Amino acid sequence: MKYVHGERLIDYAIEITLKNMIYKVESDFWEKIDEQLIENLKECVPDTGVSMQQGISNLLINFDKIAKERHIQKQIMEFPDSHLIKVSLGADPIISYIDKTKGTISISTPNIRTKHFDYRQWRDAIQLVKDYLNVGLSSLEKEEQLIYDKYFLNAKTTMIVISSIKAVCRTFFQERGCKYKIENGVLYSIIIFGTLENIVYRLRISHKAFSQNPDLLKNFLDNPHEEEIPDVLICRILKEKIEL
Repeated sequence: MKYVHGERLIDYAIEITLKNMIYKVESDFWEKIDEQLIENLKECVPDTGVSMQQGISNLLINFDKIAKERHIQKQIMEFPDSHLIKVSLGADPIISYIDKTKGTISISTPNIRTKHFDYRQWRDAIQLVKDYLNVGLSSLEKEEQLIYDKYFLNAKTTMIVISSIKAVCRTFFQERGCKYKIENGVLYSIIIFGTLENIVYRLRISHKAFSQNPDLLKNFLDNPHEEEIPDVLICRILKEKIEL
């Protein structure tokens, strides 16, 4: 039972680590989209001849058109004790608050920063909504899947890999009389080791890469040098002194 419990903890740690990596990918993706949406709005021209009432009316009419054309849900809520109109579009809603007395408009989505307009910029608000709905997610989905493909191992395989890395290092460094230490994470192991030439290296190796090619570590220890193989390993000479 202890072994199963340990596996569950490792599975949980792996899941959290991968989710954090995916969150970073998603944040970077939407940051770029946000910048592009702002750039697109620079081409819009304010409707200077429209009244506040007409500008708000145009906005609501176009929200209705978008909902019908894209077959998405639309909800409008007018607050009886205030001057606000709330419009929600879609299941993962795009939300707009419209101030009927000031003519201000805000557009909020789950993934980009809230944008603010006045009634003369009703076309800008509509353009923002259309551009947001047109964002393609296939590249983001592929990148998220790639993270799992590069790093995911189940708990049992991870434990076997960690044990194997420890065994390789123990045999290798004992034969040569060199000191070393290992720090095991859930996706990587870090090996800090000295050589007969009194050079100290820090090597980080991916558990997934090791599981696919166990000889990778032994070959690198035989010929240590500074190198970075993306998503596989990074090896650097440590300049600062460290106790092994």
